[in-house]
Amino acid sequence: LIYGTQNAIKDMVANVRELDAAQTELRKVADLSGRSLERFTDQAYQVGSKVAKTGTEIVQASTEFAKMGKDTTTALQLSELASRFQNIADTEIDAATAAKFINSQLKAFGDTSTLQKFTGDFEKAQHVIDATNEVANNFAVGTNDLQNALTKAGSAMSVAGNSFEQTIGMVTAGTEIMVGQPAKVGRGLRSIAINISKLAQENERFE
Repeated sequence: LIYGTQNAIKDMVANVRELDAAQTELRKVADLSGRSLERFTDQAYQVGSKVAKTGTEIVQASTEFAKMGKDTTTALQLSELASRFQNIADTEIDAATAAKFINSQLKAFGDTSTLQKFTGDFEKAQHVIDATNEVANNFAVGTNDLQNALTKAGSAMSVAGNSFEQTIGMVTAGTEIMVGQPAKVGRGLRSIAINISKLAQENERFE
């Protein structure tokens, strides 16, 4: 009983310190303090209870979105999607990694025609997560493979004129052949896209 109580107290102290550290990072990128920070933390715990995550994890994910310029309301909404992606991922990933994946795809494809049909960042991010999960369920590729390769290739593929759907299709085809090498597939597609873009610019200069 004594040891159990001591361990419980240690866990509580560790959790409080972890939450305090997460709040400190959030305050660096969001205009929150005092009561506004307390309200945000309460909301983070409410979101966490829906997706089987701690309030601290939701705050950490929200911080990543806030770093990308999202307001706190949008950041909190997107953190819920990031947590859902953690739950469906084939291997364990942290909240920050899930958030960075969503951020990278919104930044790369958010203004392209395929994602413009969705209203707001939440709907666009929901489509990214749903598409990733759907592909992973129907092809010989994992969610983590897709997340890894899309994060590396997304921006370059978008600049070269490819949609999110086209890019995830090419990533899937490459990863099914090069099993276990999603990073190499992502880098390869990025290099191809960059080279094509350079050739197009050179051709325009000579025309």
